[in-house]
Amino acid sequence: MKEKNLKNLINSKSSNELEKIIQAAADMQLLTTALKDVVTQEISEHLVAANVRDNGELVVICTSSAWASRLRFESKTLISTAQNSGFDASTVRVTVTQN
Repeated sequence: MKEKNLKNLINSKSSNELEKIIQAAADMQLLTTALKDVVTQEISEHLVAANVRDNGELVVICTSSAWASRLRFESKTLISTAQNSGFDASTVRVTVTQN
């Protein structure tokens, strides 16, 4: 996503850009919640966020490499859940957050 100047977004005559950002954030939250609901509580506590890129890549962010390994074992479930939630996911990439 191209970086936008917040001042330009707020002052723009068309709020379309800001609405797109708000919708994308809501979609990410919906997807993250759906994914947390299908994994164990232990894993869900370490799942930070998720998003689906335009190329169908489901990106899942977690807290450590150990949890990333556990989430990779759930790839089929994660893709299926994303698809059932209305997202066009076809592959999974699990990454670790930089604290």
